[in-house]
Amino acid sequence: MTREITFRMGEAEWTAFAQLIKRIDYETCHRFAAVSVTYNGRCEGDVIWCAIYQIGRQLAAAGYAPR
Repeated sequence: MTREITFRMGEAEWTAFAQLIKRIDYETCHRFAAVSVTYNGRCEGDVIWCAIYQIGRQLAAAGYAPR
């Protein structure tokens, strides 16, 4: 299941948020994840990383800090 969420922020905030997303790495996601939590058999760190990656791709597609 996917959901669409609308966010309203200024251009500076979107650009800064895109920069933050680009700087979050796999190890950071796992460091903040709960070790015992899983989602459909996937560890929480992997699910967090997947979400960050998807947000980054969508921000880049919208023209915010593409890689």
